[in-house]
Amino acid sequence: MRNPRWICQAGSTVGVWLLLIRRPGGKAPWGDSQPFRRVLPGPAADATQPVPGNITLRWSTQPHTRSYRLQLARENTFDPLLSNSETASAQVALEHLAPGQYHVRVQSIGEDGYIGPWGASQTFVVPEEPKPQHWKALLILLPLLLLGL
Repeated sequence: MRNPRWICQAGSTVGVWLLLIRRPGGKAPWGDSQPFRRVLPGPAADATQPVPGNITLRWSTQPHTRSYRLQLARENTFDPLLSNSETASAQVALEHLAPGQYHVRVQSIGEDGYIGPWGASQTFVVPEEPKPQHWKALLILLPLLLLGL
């Protein structure tokens, strides 16, 4: 098959293709148009610098997308899931997370309901709350105690 013709707007993920089959000594009419979908890879989440208990995840927007599905887990197998949510925006803020390592992945859901592939999973670590350092207060009180003696 030489020179298949496809019609798709620039940046679009859906379109139609047409085939023209050439016979020796002539050509046949164009075939019926057939729809196609160019499947984009899933978006990869990018984590901001986590603070104890909170993190914001962002990813690139996908054309013709209605929403995004986000899964959060402790294991890279995503079993069991801690969260399986949907959002219309290309970012989500996660709050009240326990300290430790997490895995996240995102997939886009098209305007027509088509569910795209998962993007690459990402790993982030939520740090522990800083421990109070009461001994520093003793450094301030120590000179006062010495002066009082």
